[in-house]
Amino acid sequence: MTHQNPQEEEDNLADAPPILGSWNRMYLFVLVLHFLFIAALYWFTHAYA
Repeated sequence: MTHQNPQEEEDNLADAPPILGSWNRMYLFVLVLHFLFIAALYWFTHAYA
């Protein structure tokens, strides 16, 4: 077991994203949101064409 000093622990917390707990989850959320936005625009384009 390794012990980090308080400064290292604070740096690790500062590197974490504010929501979702990890950067991988944040990136996945952004990609899914991007896909849903594009799908909605596609649907609106065909619905009101």
